[in-house]
Parts: sequence; C-alpha cells; structure tokens
Amino acid sequence: IVQFGPFTNGTNVVITVSDDSDANCFYNSTSLTQVACPPSNDDCAGATMLTQETEIADAASATPNPGTLEGATDSGLPAETCNGWTGTANDDVWYSFVALTSDVTITIDNTSVDIVIQAYSGTCGAFTNIGCSDAGNPEEIELTGLNVGETYYFRVYQYGTGSTVGDNFDAKVWSTQALSTQDFDKEATFTYYPNPVNNNLTLSAQKEINNVSVYNMVGQEVFRNVPNA
Repeated sequence: IVQFGPFTNGTNVVITVSDDSDANCFYNSTSLTQVACPPSNDDCAGATMLTQETEIADAASATPNPGTLEGATDSGLPAETCNGWTGTANDDVWYSFVALTSDVTITIDNTSVDIVIQAYSGTCGAFTNIGCSDAGNPEEIELTGLNVGETYYFRVYQYGTGSTVGDNFDAKVWSTQALSTQDFDKEATFTYYPNPVNNNLTLSAQKEINNVSVYNMVGQEVFRNVPNA
C-alpha cells in the first residue's frame, strides 16, 4: 500500500505505475480529484453537539447552525424506511443534543437537495430509531416524550446518490416549551448550595452524579462537567 498526498482539494492527480525493467510497461490512472474532505461530524463518534433552544415560537425564530454534506461519506448505518421511502445514506453527517424539554423539534432548512433526517435514542452502535422526516423542504421532526437531560442523536443525508458539492443546510433544535426543571428542594437525597451562587456551586447526592450541565436563561449550555462522584 502506497499513500500519495495529501493534496489540496480540487487538485487533479494522475498516478503512474511503471516497470523498473521495462520503460515501455506502464499504466496511467484516470484523473483523480478530491473535491472536499469529509466534515468533522462525518461519523457518529464525531457528532456535532447542538444546544436545544426553548420557548421558540417557530422554526423561523430558531437559531440556524450551518452544516454541510460536502465530502461526507457512508458512516456504515444503512438508511431506514421513512414515510414509505428508503433513501441512500451514503453521505450522512451526525448531530447530538441534550433534551431540555420533553418535546423537541428538529428542523433542516436552507437546502437545495432532497434531505432526510433520522433521530435516535441510545448511543453510537446501539440506536433506537425515534423519528424521521422525508417529506419536503424544509424537513422537520417533532419528537415527543423525550427524557429531559438525556442525549439524543440525529443524522442528515441526501436521499439520492448525487454529488454533495454545495449541499449545505441549516440545522435547528428547538421547542415552544419552557426549560424543564425539577424541584430539587423537595428531594431529600439531593442538595445544592449556596443559592444564589456566585462562583462555586456545591452539589451533594446519595447516588453518584455522572453529568452536570449548566444552562443560561435562553437554554444555551454554558458549562459541562463529568464528576462521576
């Protein structure tokens, strides 16, 4: 195995294989051109974490997160049937979000190609399909009954097998609901202090605390820690 490159995207490359003992024995490849490198969220393990917005009136009011399929490759998870149609998931890109409300809407718009969205609960390699959209432009999934605080995933891909050059879109994760909270003051097994807090907040529980996330008043995650203690 011989590696050539890396080359700048758009560079035409011809590879020649020749016989050292016979100059008349050689083979030239066709012109090879890499148009784009795969995006960072090309696979589930590199899923882009988006922050769910709360108390959003509609999709037009939600914050767009620019994304692209350009250069995306097959992550290995086959396409699933959605609305009676089964596309080709050979160019999927991945996202994740922490549910702040029980109902969450995923909107993919500002795209010129036929897009499919599929949402999952679970973890990479052990997913349960919880919703999909393959109905039009924009594409939109309305998820209900989610567990607040749980991480969910979704992927976006082009229905067909055409070129992904210029296949850009906006991803939005939002809800009309207010930020969901629990009244921890009533839980004897969980305490936190001081309140109000200045710089340091102490959390105490009878069971291990795996994850801690802090959100501002508009639902944006501003801090995350994994104490496992």
